[in-house]
Amino acid sequence: MALVLCSRCLQTKPGLETKPPGKYGALVQHQVCQECWGEWMVVMPRIINHYGLNLGLPEDRQQLQQAMAEYLNLPV
Repeated sequence: MALVLCSRCLQTKPGLETKPPGKYGALVQHQVCQECWGEWMVVMPRIINHYGLNLGLPEDRQQLQQAMAEYLNLPV
């Protein structure tokens, strides 16, 4: 497992072992630590429920990806 300089917590920590699905998968794998990714996995359902997102709709998936990029401080 590689160490990454996390874009969210700005610390060098272990990164993800596997690439998450989606167009930001590789970026997340190389720029987000396991701890911050775990925090996002807790926040993500709250965002989906709060906004009533239907992940079957492309525009709702895009809204969730935007929220993820903002939460993890990823370049979009």
